[in-house]
Amino acid sequence: MPDAFPTVTGWWLLSLRRGFSSARQLFLIALIAGILITALGVPIVLVSSAVAAQQAGAGSQLNTLKVDVPATQTAGINAEVLDWMAQLPGVSGVVIDLSAAIYGDGDEAWDASVHVIRPWLLPPGITDHRLEADQVIVPDHIDGVAMAPYVGKTLPISYVRATGESTGEQQAGTVEVVGTYPAGWSGYGQKAVLAGQDLVVKLYAARYAQNPVEVLEQAGVSGAWVQAEDETQLDGIISAIQEKGFDVVAERDRLGALPGLLAVFPLFLTVVGVAMSLLLLNQIMHSIKVGLDWRAKEFGLLRMRGYRVADIRRLVTLEIISGVSLGALVGAAIGAAAGLWLTGALTPKELVVPTGWAAMPAVFVLLGLTVLSISALALVIGAVAVQRLLRQDPFLLVMGTAKRARRR
Repeated sequence: MPDAFPTVTGWWLLSLRRGFSSARQLFLIALIAGILITALGVPIVLVSSAVAAQQAGAGSQLNTLKVDVPATQTAGINAEVLDWMAQLPGVSGVVIDLSAAIYGDGDEAWDASVHVIRPWLLPPGITDHRLEADQVIVPDHIDGVAMAPYVGKTLPISYVRATGESTGEQQAGTVEVVGTYPAGWSGYGQKAVLAGQDLVVKLYAARYAQNPVEVLEQAGVSGAWVQAEDETQLDGIISAIQEKGFDVVAERDRLGALPGLLAVFPLFLTVVGVAMSLLLLNQIMHSIKVGLDWRAKEFGLLRMRGYRVADIRRLVTLEIISGVSLGALVGAAIGAAAGLWLTGALTPKELVVPTGWAAMPAVFVLLGLTVLSISALALVIGAVAVQRLLRQDPFLLVMGTAKRARRR
């Protein structure tokens, strides 16, 4: 090609400066496509993984059994019964169903119930269920009082200590806050403070004037939670416990159609996302074809000035990379942020979806796949369109009399 005439890169830069490049139009279309695809894709990926985690394995709430003492039975579930249930085949965990009330001490007025934490039902953001002594996990707000400032510190509380059969007094105490979770999450109910078994038994015993040791060793409790390793073990565990005279209710029965509805939720998002993606990708394909046809005379001129077919392909590749790839990257980044917000806003409270840094690996993978997919499709479409266009004689392209090759 003549030295005085711009190179492929030079002509590409000139087309961007002079405004006759199609890169700007492709950038805007790819930007919108990246935003919409990723904004829908992030909730689909995160919610789908949450549904799968909830419906399978020992971490599933659907594999939980609620065991209660019948009203006609006076003896509670004591330590011996708890040990027996824990030894049943297919049981992965047993936790007593016990709670006690605590209150804010001092100038901050609030009240909450303390529950024994279940290892298979951890609040969002909590990864360790081991709580020792007076350690607790609390909602980030209780009755309007912010609890985050107390993380890693001592929280003053008060609780009721029985002084007679029907009398009691407020007793001051403290707990150590080791973590918080969003107050809107209701896995244990509203205003639920999570603690180890010893602390809950201690508060319960004080309320009813009992020795903490005797609560489980002698009197027992009215209920317990039993977790199965998987759903195939549930029927056998239920039968064994019922034979001992206890009432058993499976969480899957209590939730009814909810698990199915939760499973449909990501499917619905997927259908909407796929339909939207196809429409946007079709628009990208149309824009590339129209843009190349519009620039047919330009390409014919470049061929007459010494550009080879390979040079035209390089020029089109630069157009697509600078327009589609950059637009898809920026759009995917914006869409990922929007997708994280949509995940938190639209996800049912019954699902525990990873948020913050825990969600970043899935988000980055989706972002990369979105950019690569849009760019690869655009490059293929561009290559096919250029091949069809450059089959024509350059002179005829310049004169505008060439017949466009069309697929029959």
